[in-house]
Formats: sequence, structure tokens, C-alpha cells
Amino acid sequence: MMKTLQKALAPLLIIGSFFSLGIFEYPLGRPRPYFSCLYTLTTWSCFSYSFYYSYYIEEWKNKVSNYIEIITFTTSITSIFLSHFHFEELRMCLHELSVVDDTLEALSMPKEYQRLHNWTIRIIIGWIFYIFFILLSITFGWKINHNKPMYFVDIYRIFLVHYPTFINILSALIWGTILGLVYRVSKNNCKIFHALIKRTELIRKVMCHFEIFAVINKILRLKIVELVLIKHYQFYRKTSDKNCLFSSHRVLTRGDSRVTLDLNETWRNCRVCSP
Repeated sequence: MMKTLQKALAPLLIIGSFFSLGIFEYPLGRPRPYFSCLYTLTTWSCFSYSFYYSYYIEEWKNKVSNYIEIITFTTSITSIFLSHFHFEELRMCLHELSVVDDTLEALSMPKEYQRLHNWTIRIIIGWIFYIFFILLSITFGWKINHNKPMYFVDIYRIFLVHYPTFINILSALIWGTILGLVYRVSKNNCKIFHALIKRTELIRKVMCHFEIFAVINKILRLKIVELVLIKHYQFYRKTSDKNCLFSSHRVLTRGDSRVTLDLNETWRNCRVCSP
């Protein structure tokens, strides 16, 4: 079970590091920039010395250079430089996406890291299958057209001819996966915000109903007090009882509060309210 976004994307990022499209992390979460730069310089120096330098010199001398291959080669070199230069931004982006996923999980949105991990493995398998398909198709085409066996050096040169294309495809797959994650998180955020807005409106309606209920309750309590006062006043008028509420000044105590009732003012109010 995948618990973090970095572990779910680890296979794709590790393959990208071996093809100089990232920085090695060992253990996971601890980048090794010096080793990655040394690895990139070593591999590309070997490729350039063994094949690329002589290959492109011959292409330019014979004036049959393929501009598409040159553009592809330049694009792959640019992708490698940009992937090393913006690796920290990529790590921060993945960290922020994982934080958003944790927040969505707290709001009852399940994580899909295991599904993402399986999807990255399928992407890698498809990319490797594409490489072998290109190499096998060129090998069999060479055998059919020239009727000559191909050696390891020939396969190595064919691989290096298409190596920039493989790097560009892998770079597109990596960034496409990350952009897909950003789109999924933004879509989930829209759903969560919509649900929160509805919940906020419901809370406002409930609070409004509670306020109305409190006002009605207060009015009913005042009505009850008025009825009690009127009944005591009517009883006082009929019996002139000294124990009645209106026979003298009274001090009503309730807890820590003290309320003094004035006889004359109470009479005036009750005369107005009495039928």
C-alpha cells in the first residue's frame, strides 16, 4: 500500500534519473545532485566521443543532415538541463500535492496512490516495449534489405541514433503524469469547495432558524411574565392580600442578580395590559 506520492512516482522518477532526466535519490527523499551531475556528464561524454561527434560531422560534410534529428537532439539536451535545474521545484510541487491529498483524505476523499503506482509501472513497461520494438524493426529491416548479420556495435549505434527520441518521450511521460496529478487535485478541490459552499449555506439557514426560535422563545417568556403579573394584580384588586406581589416593594433574587419591582410603575403597566 502506497502511503506517499513520492513512493507512488518512484519507478518513473528512477528511470528518468538513469536517463539523466532527474537527480538520483538514495534513500528516497535525499537527493544526490553531485553524483547525478557526474553520471550525466560521464554518459553523455562517452556517447558523444563514441558516436555523436563523428556521426553529426559526417552528416554535415555530406550535406544530407536530417534537421529533425538535430532538433530532436537539441530538445533532449535542453530537457536534461531543465530537469536538473528545476528539480527542487519538482520536489516542492510533489510535496504540495501530497499535502493537498492529505487534506482531501481528512475530508473523506480516498487516496489513489496504489492505482497511480500501477499506472506508472505500465507507462514504463510500454516505453521499454516501444524501445525494443524500434530496435527489432530496424534490425529485421536491415537483415531483409541487406541480407547481412548485425553485430552488437550496429545495434548500439542504432540505439544512440534514437536515444534523443527516447529521452523526449520519457520526459513527456513524466511531465504528463505530473500535470495529470495537478489536474486531478484541482478537480477534487473544486468538488470540495462546492460541497463546503453548500454546507456553509445550510449552516447559515440553520443558524437563521435558531435565531428565529430564540426570538419566539423570548417573546413567549415575556408573555408568560405579563400573564403572571396581570393575574397577581387582579387577585390584589379583589382580595387586597398583603402577601400578594403588588402589596409592597419586592426584591426578586435569581442567582447573583437582584431585581427591584416598583409598585406604582407595576400598577400602571398592569392597568394598561389588563382587560
